[in-house]
Amino acid sequence: MISPECEGLRKVHIPAQEGIQKSYLIDCPTCEGTGEISDRNVFANNCPACGEPIKADEKWCDFHKGAEQFDD
Repeated sequence: MISPECEGLRKVHIPAQEGIQKSYLIDCPTCEGTGEISDRNVFANNCPACGEPIKADEKWCDFHKGAEQFDD
C-alpha cells in the first residue's frame, strides 16, 4: 500500500520556518523511505481515549468513535 504521507515518493518536504532559512527533504517517517507501508504500519495511530491501536486513517477506536462529534 502506498504511503499516504509521501504518496509513494519516499521523501517529505519540511518547509523553512521562521528563523530557519533552509527547507529539508527527509525520508518519510510513515514508510521509513520505502514509499509503501506494510501491514505492520497499517495500525499507525492509537485511540486518544484508550490507546488501542487503530488504522492510520482513523482517529478513534470503534468503542470511542462517538467522541468524534465532540472533537474540534
